Amino acid sequence: MDTVLPTRSDVRLSSADIANSTQNGCFSPRITVGAEGADPRLDSATLLETWHVKVLPECGEATFVGAVVGGTRKPREPGAPVIDPVRSRRESERRAKTKVRRYCAANRLNRLFTFTYRGEGQHDYKEVCADMNAFVKRLRKRFRNKAFAYVWVAELHPGGHGWHVHMCIGRYVLKATLADVWGHGFVDAIEIKAKGDEKRKYRVAASYVSKYVSKAMDTVPNRQRFKVAHGFPPREIIESVQAVGALAVTHVSHRYFGGRSPKRVWCSSEVEGDEWRGPPIMVAFYD
Repeated sequence: MDTVLPTRSDVRLSSADIANSTQNGCFSPRITVGAEGADPRLDSATLLETWHVKVLPECGEATFVGAVVGGTRKPREPGAPVIDPVRSRRESERRAKTKVRRYCAANRLNRLFTFTYRGEGQHDYKEVCADMNAFVKRLRKRFRNKAFAYVWVAELHPGGHGWHVHMCIGRYVLKATLADVWGHGFVDAIEIKAKGDEKRKYRVAASYVSKYVSKAMDTVPNRQRFKVAHGFPPREIIESVQAVGALAVTHVSHRYFGGRSPKRVWCSSEVEGDEWRGPPIMVAFYD
């Protein structure tokens, strides 16, 4: 679906431009015209005309990816590596955290559990995966064979005790029940609460899990650093909007979020130096 709104191709906007001026729930951005403030990795002929938008209503998020037309990207410097392992790791971590955040928000996961192993602990990651698969099956039986959304990630204990597991689900379970179903050691359980912003508690829960995902980037011996239940993907709505960045956000706000302005907007233009090499991106977060 394509939506055409008034366009100014020579405009470059930051998150401050988008979010600072808000009138009656609509954006009234400060406009910066010309090359000043433009992406330094694009030449002066570059025009931004279309935003490819992904809306995740249950997550309270919308991602805007700018289509670059009429220009070319600056060539790679001679001798520069084709793949930067540091940048690649950082991008993998960012994508993993984004997936966890959206999964938790969409499925309302805010109950955090930690599962440990008694005795000498468990040092084989494959066995940890097998134990968690068995745990999920046994817990599902306690839920009358009803599937449930979850995300879990393993953490290597710094004291040499092996692995323990952090898990997040969206329903209340007695701690005694968890310990009985787990059967391998100690179980801890907490509920994340947040006043005012309903989605905040799910994002806070996701931030806890994401912290362990970051650690897993260096310790988990394969690419699947965290696992989620299948069948519960966040709902996505895809469309294209032709507009100045602020107007594109306003359009999405009115169409999918009841006219509410986003609580915050992140822009790729805020990334310093040459750290961002992709197309221009905005991410809007709503309550």
